[in-house]
This record gives sequence, structure tokens and C-alpha cells, in this order.
Amino acid sequence: MEQNATKLYQGFLTHGKSYLDKGFVVIPEKRGMKSPSIKEWTTFSTRKPTEAEVKSWMTNFPDAGLSIMLGEISGVVALDIDETRQEVLDLILPLLPSSPVVKVGAKGETRFFRYVKGTHTDKLAFNGEMVVEVLSTGKKTHLPPSL
Repeated sequence: MEQNATKLYQGFLTHGKSYLDKGFVVIPEKRGMKSPSIKEWTTFSTRKPTEAEVKSWMTNFPDAGLSIMLGEISGVVALDIDETRQEVLDLILPLLPSSPVVKVGAKGETRFFRYVKGTHTDKLAFNGEMVVEVLSTGKKTHLPPSL
């Protein structure tokens, strides 16, 4: 069982470079969590990591998950739908654009879109609970194969 779990967590070492080679800025996240493995991760919302930084991450966090830095730096924004109540989804989903890439999670889904200059983070809450959030510069979201 542990061997299979280890295979699942070969995220950053195995997949990080392929994302970086495509022009996306990805950072390592703590194994099984949605928090970064590195301090000052927000630095990478405005600059790409150096080759030395990436090598260090691959050495120090080989089994880390991956997060993509959103906004202009990666050319991607995310529409995070944090809603599971079907009656609410029936109201909002027909209003939202479709996406060529969708990540489905335990509580909702994230749709990815090409960044358009000026797109900023914004949110829609109902009764104090997040329903939909546009994630752009300064934000991140985890990527497959992260758990």
C-alpha cells in the first residue's frame, strides 16, 4: 500500500518540469495539502522561478504536489465553484462559460481560462459562504496529479 501511495506523490519531481516547459509557473505544495512547500510563494505571481530554484524544489520536495500560479505570469485564470447545493448550482451553472479544462474536487469544480489583461480576483458569496471566485494574479490552485 505504501508503495502505491508513494507513486501517487511523485508530483513535482515527475510532472513539474512538463508544466514549466509549457510556460506555466508551478510551485511545490505540501504533500496531500493545498499549502505551498516554499516560503514567499507569492513572489512567483510576478516572476518565473530560476532553474536553480526549480532544481532545489525537485531535490527538496520530490513528492510534493503542484500548484499553478494564476494570472498574467502563467496566462491562466481559474473560476472556482465552491458550491454543492444543487438548487444553487442549477441557478449559476447556466450563467457561467464552459471551459476546455475542468478540475473536479470534493466540493465543486475549478474551470480554467486564458488570462485576459485586467482580469482580477473577485468573488461571489451568499450568506457569508463562497459560491464562485475568479482567481487571478496573486492566487494559486493545485493541479493534477496532486491529491
